Amino acid sequence: MPLSGAGSLPYVGGDQGFTPRYWFPATSIPSGTTGVVVAGRQHWLPLLAPGLLVDRIGINVTVGAAGGCRLGLYANDRGKPGKLIVDAGAVDTSAAALVEATFAALRLPNDWVWLSSIFEGAPTVSVGTGANPQVLGATSFTGVAKGLNAVQAYGAMPANAAAAPTVATASTTPLIGVRKS
Repeated sequence: MPLSGAGSLPYVGGDQGFTPRYWFPATSIPSGTTGVVVAGRQHWLPLLAPGLLVDRIGINVTVGAAGGCRLGLYANDRGKPGKLIVDAGAVDTSAAALVEATFAALRLPNDWVWLSSIFEGAPTVSVGTGANPQVLGATSFTGVAKGLNAVQAYGAMPANAAAAPTVATASTTPLIGVRKS
């Protein structure tokens, strides 16, 4: 459900001079945890940061593998990813590095957005630690949902997210972050 009206929540933190400042999904805490991603899967992770102005989206590759990763943002559609907001393009995953795709500055809507990735290869990336089962629920008392995923061939981000994505709890769910503009 979108946030609206005079009581809408601004993003936490305001502008306190921290540059650059990264924002991560509510379901994954940045950490030293890494995992090997599966090629040919699209991942979506929920982010709530109403009004935040962003211009980059990225991942942290810790062990490179040939290929690339496509990154983008999707609108929320009743608690799951919906229409594509921006296809930010591809980043190279062949070497260990923080890799970002840059796009025209975009103010996030007063609703959840879904950070998305599609990998061509299988690099090792930061996956973060699962957190906050109040967002997507949990599959068990030990399986916190980190995001959603579906089979998707590598290439441009689809205009609409998969109709029936599955819950992702595995250590192969990449941590995706956006950077404040």
